[in-house]
Amino acid sequence: MAEGERYKHLSAIKCSGLIDELEPHPKYKLHANGVKIGTYTPDFQYRINGELVVEDVKGRATLTPLYRWKKKHMLAEHDIKVHEVYYDYKKKSFSSK
Repeated sequence: MAEGERYKHLSAIKCSGLIDELEPHPKYKLHANGVKIGTYTPDFQYRINGELVVEDVKGRATLTPLYRWKKKHMLAEHDIKVHEVYYDYKKKSFSSK
């Protein structure tokens, strides 16, 4: 549910022209020693002023050890920092850490 709300939010921002190239569920191959060992599929990627942003909507249930490993691997292999976004159901708003 939070991911759907985030997509609506990002789509509105895209329509205003503040972000470009919004793409849900892009796929990144993960390698070790030249061998593909897995795939990371974040929730969204988009560009702000030409800079790539890779984003994952997170909650307690999705902050798994595997996710944390993939997040570190993205930085190490692709030099991409994954931004975590959290949805506050009471305030109906997003925040990041």
